[in-house]
Amino acid sequence: QVFSNSSALLMTASNENTIANSHICGMSFLDDSNNNTIMECNLTSLYTTALYLYVAKYNTITGCDIYGTLHLDYAEWNNVSNNRFWSGGIEITGAYRQQMFNNTYNHRPVYYYYNQTEFSVPPDAGIVFLVNCNNVTAEGLNISDVAVGMLVENSNLITIRNSTFQRTTYASLYVLESRNVLIDSAAFINNTFETLILNATENVTLID
Repeated sequence: QVFSNSSALLMTASNENTIANSHICGMSFLDDSNNNTIMECNLTSLYTTALYLYVAKYNTITGCDIYGTLHLDYAEWNNVSNNRFWSGGIEITGAYRQQMFNNTYNHRPVYYYYNQTEFSVPPDAGIVFLVNCNNVTAEGLNISDVAVGMLVENSNLITIRNSTFQRTTYASLYVLESRNVLIDSAAFINNTFETLILNATENVTLID
């Protein structure tokens, strides 16, 4: 067990380490560290971020209970699988390609799609990521109490319809470097910071 008031675990330029079956209370930080494994751990944040990866690749985070946000900052091709997120959720900035599957947020699925075409996002989503996707419909979502509800990056022909985003702490819907996005009858309620972020995005249509 590791307990701390700030950074409980700090790894800098450290590779091929394994941390397993531990309770880490405080933020864990991986900086320029690759091919590490964090498995079957309980990660608890004293503030908002439980685990922060910066310029860190090919790390594995699996089978963990995570209370606080996992932030992937210019950190790509990390394997985030079979984890249970209970607060905060997942933020991805700078580099968006991940291996992310079988995660839940408050018992609801985290859907991460990379390089996929012509599909619908199931309405039971807890968090949604669309990365390099084309012709996607997300309808009937009800996403709440999370840092980022839905991220759309480098995607085209995206429809978000009849969906509700509430009590998000960073962004309800973040659309980045995407084209031809339709947001139809979406409700944004009691969100703390930003509701809708459009960054380097073209041809967005909002319909009430």
